[in-house]
Formats: sequence, C-alpha cells, structure tokens
Amino acid sequence: EGVEKDIRFAIRCFRKAADQGYSDAQNNIAKCFARGEGVQRDLKLAAWWYRRSAGQGNCIGEYYLGICYHNGFGVEKDFK
Repeated sequence: EGVEKDIRFAIRCFRKAADQGYSDAQNNIAKCFARGEGVQRDLKLAAWWYRRSAGQGNCIGEYYLGICYHNGFGVEKDFK
C-alpha cells in the first residue's frame, strides 16, 4: 500500500519546500544531512538548515540546533 520509498525524490521535495521557507521541510533536509540519508553526511549543512528553521521560530529546529551546539555537530561546541 502507498508508494515505494524513494529517499532521493523525498529530498528533492524537502529541498524545494525548504528553499521556499517551509521550516518543517528545513528540519527534514537537515535530518537527512545529519544522518547521511540519501545525501553525503554533512553536519555543517545539517546545522545550517536547522539554523534556518530555528530562525523562523520552529521549536524543533531550535531544539536540534541546540543539540548541534551542545555536541559540536557541524558547529563549534558552545555551552554559553
């Protein structure tokens, strides 16, 4: 039932929506970069996308951006 899983197509959809400012899509593309799902793992890009989402007040983006800073994932570790 449903459609066949196609992570590359999903990423294209996420990216199109993320580029248009949809913060949930920004979180989704960030998660793909953080996990290396369908793209080369890139923690700097993951943090960049979480930052865009957080900048719009998206609480999930804010949370994961905090995780990035807490652990130094794609950013310099900062407890301040």
